[in-house]
Amino acid sequence: MKRGSKIWLATMLSYADRFVAFAFPLLVLKWLGRPDTYAAVEYVLSLSLILATFFDAGLGSYVLYHSRISRNAQLTTTRTQQAYLPIYLLQLIAIAVSVVLCYLAVQPSIELDLIVLGITRACALTVIRLTTQLLILHGRPAVAPLLSLSHWLLSAAAFALPSSANTLSFVTVFFGASILVMVGLSALAWLRRIGPISSQGLTHLRDAFVWGWPILLAAAASMLVMNYSKVYAYSQLPTHEMIGFTFWLRIFSIIQLSHVALMSVLSLQIYESSSPGIIHDNLRRYAGYLAVPAVVSAAIALIAPSIGQDLPRLPLTAMAAIGTYILMWCAGAYLENYLTRDSRNVRVLVSSIIASSVYAGTLMFAPARSAAALATIMCISAATYLALLVHSIKRNI
Repeated sequence: MKRGSKIWLATMLSYADRFVAFAFPLLVLKWLGRPDTYAAVEYVLSLSLILATFFDAGLGSYVLYHSRISRNAQLTTTRTQQAYLPIYLLQLIAIAVSVVLCYLAVQPSIELDLIVLGITRACALTVIRLTTQLLILHGRPAVAPLLSLSHWLLSAAAFALPSSANTLSFVTVFFGASILVMVGLSALAWLRRIGPISSQGLTHLRDAFVWGWPILLAAAASMLVMNYSKVYAYSQLPTHEMIGFTFWLRIFSIIQLSHVALMSVLSLQIYESSSPGIIHDNLRRYAGYLAVPAVVSAAIALIAPSIGQDLPRLPLTAMAAIGTYILMWCAGAYLENYLTRDSRNVRVLVSSIIASSVYAGTLMFAPARSAAALATIMCISAATYLALLVHSIKRNI
């Protein structure tokens, strides 16, 4: 299949996966009319996404880099599978310990059960991430969204529960079925190909962590800006601006979805290239495909007043700032690959810390009183990160 066809196929499947991920939690709120259950679902989703960032110890990020230096995709696959086994065993121990602590808790509460579900789902997301990276390595990026999409569809079983089912029962079925499938199928695909824990696997895992720890910390710093902005909007902005801010941030996230799909196809070319600096053909393809969702998002923002009165409203300046931030975030996430392929991970970390510090400092000394101001501060942080990455890439040429 040609690269252009792979991009479009991966993009469409990614959109389908993200649409279901976007819609299902909202169905809990709108269709079932259960705000307490919706809050529990969002809690598990947020916790699992944060934990999953660190639960593979950098192994997922290391896949393409190891293939670049080894020049042997099959060797990378074998070593990754061997390195995954000790991680998998540690994850099972973490799940078991969390279940026991939850059972022995002096004051049982639903929050403890949700934490167990969050930890378990984070382990499942780790399996999906590693599988996705190996599919990218072997030129099959469109298969990865199918794994995630299938688990979301199985989550629909929770909607068949009787209306009398309590919140814990609903979220357990909602996440339990998908977790069972993700862990079961992925473990079957992985563990049947590898034997017991080996020295090669442990060495590969150590090398992945030594190489990838700056990326893990950089990801944490990046998550701070996005997630703290939502918390800040919730606590500091007027209700209508808070709702508008989070709503339009989600609408413009379709650009990020396209970025993820694009990188599943284009990142391999970046890592395989031995030329210094940016690959202009790769960049043109990235910018060209990303322009489509950017234009669509902008069009939605412009015609929003005529679509319906129920849509959350924000001034055009605020929506423009949110869209600009998302675009700069995507550009930074794209350029990171040129530094990580050359093992300049510490530069990525330093750039991320500086950008996050600019965000926190600006917000501290000039508190945002509107969605437009908050989005502008996010833009300043993203622009700082982007400028630092460009500077670092130029230094490598």
